[in-house]
Amino acid sequence: MDTGQYEQTITANQFEHWANNNGDSKGTPFETNVFYNNLDSGERQITFKNLKIDGDVKLFQSETIHIVLSNCKISHFYIENVLNFRSLTVTDFSQIDSIAISKKGPHLFTILNNSKINRILFENCSNALPFIINNSKVGIIVSNKSNFENFEISNSNDVGEINFALTVVNDFFKIINSRIEKIVIKDGKIPDIFFDEIESDEIRLNNYTIESFVYVKSKCKELVFTYVNLRRIEILKKSIVGRLRIRLPLETSAQISCKASDFDEIDLSSTVISEFTTVQILNCKVSQIKLIDFCNYGTILLNNIFPKVEEESKIYMVDSDLGKIQIIKSDLSFYRKFVYSNTKMLELFIAGSEMPRNNTFCLPNENNNLLEVSVQKRLAYSQFKKIYENQGDIPGSLRYLAYEMDAYLAMLNCHYYDLTKDKNSLPLSKKINSRIFKHKYRGERWMLLLNKYSTNYGNDWLLGAKRTFWAVVICYSLFCLFQGIMFNFEFNSINNVIEFFRIVSYAPYYLNPLRDLDSVSPVDENTINPLARIWDFISRIIVAYFAYQTIQAFRKLGKSSG
Repeated sequence: MDTGQYEQTITANQFEHWANNNGDSKGTPFETNVFYNNLDSGERQITFKNLKIDGDVKLFQSETIHIVLSNCKISHFYIENVLNFRSLTVTDFSQIDSIAISKKGPHLFTILNNSKINRILFENCSNALPFIINNSKVGIIVSNKSNFENFEISNSNDVGEINFALTVVNDFFKIINSRIEKIVIKDGKIPDIFFDEIESDEIRLNNYTIESFVYVKSKCKELVFTYVNLRRIEILKKSIVGRLRIRLPLETSAQISCKASDFDEIDLSSTVISEFTTVQILNCKVSQIKLIDFCNYGTILLNNIFPKVEEESKIYMVDSDLGKIQIIKSDLSFYRKFVYSNTKMLELFIAGSEMPRNNTFCLPNENNNLLEVSVQKRLAYSQFKKIYENQGDIPGSLRYLAYEMDAYLAMLNCHYYDLTKDKNSLPLSKKINSRIFKHKYRGERWMLLLNKYSTNYGNDWLLGAKRTFWAVVICYSLFCLFQGIMFNFEFNSINNVIEFFRIVSYAPYYLNPLRDLDSVSPVDENTINPLARIWDFISRIIVAYFAYQTIQAFRKLGKSSG
């Protein structure tokens, strides 16, 4: 029968009279709508069918055994301290505005076949009752200081909110193929939670004790674990989670696995991962990873992760100790922003992975102070360099050495320009510090500039070879100019060509800093003027520096980390 079509209307008093097994509907107009039958167990069951109950139904301390409501409508149903209440079944398009169960209630509560209940309240229910919803609608389920044997919802696409407080489920909490608007569970205990093909806006577990939480092929905008004492979290098989927030108590030793799933954000901020806790994020799309005020004493494995939405992708490492994190086959260079500040990363292990690019580096809270950016870049890239050195990857470490030195140069430039700007308005103490600073670090700034210009801090020997070539050309040209020798580029006669190549043939000797002066002079040594002699001495230093830098860069693959 379709919902809303009721054959009879009875009063709440009549319902209570028959439900308490103190009366009989035989011989009344309601005989075919209210009837009794005996179950295999020998217990008696009363069925109300196709009825509208007028008024609020209240069962207190009755001897009711089994009640079935089939296509019935009730406004409010109160059940309190009913000692022998074996089961309550709401089925076949039944509608109830609210059910309140207190102290002792039915040992089995089942809602089936397109039934609808706007609100269910469990208050201080001490008996462990199984609770089952299948293919029905429930607005809100509230449980306070109650006890369930198990809790199961399946094939129900219109469940509003489930709110547990100080509630214990002795066996399992299971939701399958259902749509739950919101789930909030706090201050209690559940051995196993299993969600399969569910959809929810929000799931929050707070200060709860759980053995395992399994989340399979499901969708959730926000999944939050706050001080949950548990053994295992599994998010599997193409689940989609907007924000995953995990904050565990320090004494918890858990196994956390996220496999083949999509996340807008994984947030481990303000979290301490204990020594025996393992976090695995495998083959997942993660747009944002947040490690803020984070400390890791356990093990974290990031394997084959990449951004879900590249335009919004960020990695946060702020005021944290990352501990032992393994990053394998994960190209973090795809992330648009690397937000870093005061974080220890020396125990990272990186294999088959790329770290964030230099141009993605930024500070938290949109801090664009160039000096602070430079200081934090230097701290980050010095650690990346050490990580690659510890793994024996010298070329990888040299790349981050270049980033580190660029940051150090930018830091010195920031200090220099800050201390020399508006120097007339500076106090005397700062003027003195400015002079000391410029005197102390002027040499370092020039040395860093030369290292960058020559071979990019030992990373590019081809660049060094080019710079050495031009150093030879410029230095030898000036030497010849001081000698009064002018190159004739008009090759209109064989004599001009021979003379040009004769003069140029001396230039390669400029690569030897221990050369004799006559080996580079196209004229007699006795006729070399003093200015050319002085320039020759200076040239030895310049060319030797570029040649040395080129050789060092060429030998970078043979360098040891020591």
